[in-house]
Amino acid sequence: MLTLTDLPTRIHGKINADGPLPTNPLRPIAGKCWLFDSWHNSAGYPYISVDGRDQPAHRIVFTLLTGQDINGLDLDHVCRNAACVRPSHHEAVTHTENMRRLSQAQTACRRAGHDWTNPRNVRTRPNGRRYCAECDRIYLRQRYAARKAAR
Repeated sequence: MLTLTDLPTRIHGKINADGPLPTNPLRPIAGKCWLFDSWHNSAGYPYISVDGRDQPAHRIVFTLLTGQDINGLDLDHVCRNAACVRPSHHEAVTHTENMRRLSQAQTACRRAGHDWTNPRNVRTRPNGRRYCAECDRIYLRQRYAARKAAR
């Protein structure tokens, strides 16, 4: 694998190799994040203009340094830092696998913030998707009360 200094000057000059250490407890990973100094989209992913088109910087850096063909694959940010472009912090996976990993990394429900580290607060559907058991309990109580009041 190539190193950071092997990148074209234009890209190398935008990388801060002294980023934070990854904090993903599910998959520990070595080395600090490489942060890309460019414009970021609303989700925090940095972009760079290549041949007049904006491209995700992490995909460009990954391809240049590893030489892997990642067409049709997502790059999973194992470090859980959207701004990171360090290739060793990424893994080329299918979109389905990337979404599964994203769901597994979720530690609270999006609706009310119930803690998903407590197994009592999480249920899994037959298709493998997780949902908030506490929100479901609240909904069922409200539905029961509404039906009872309608009688």
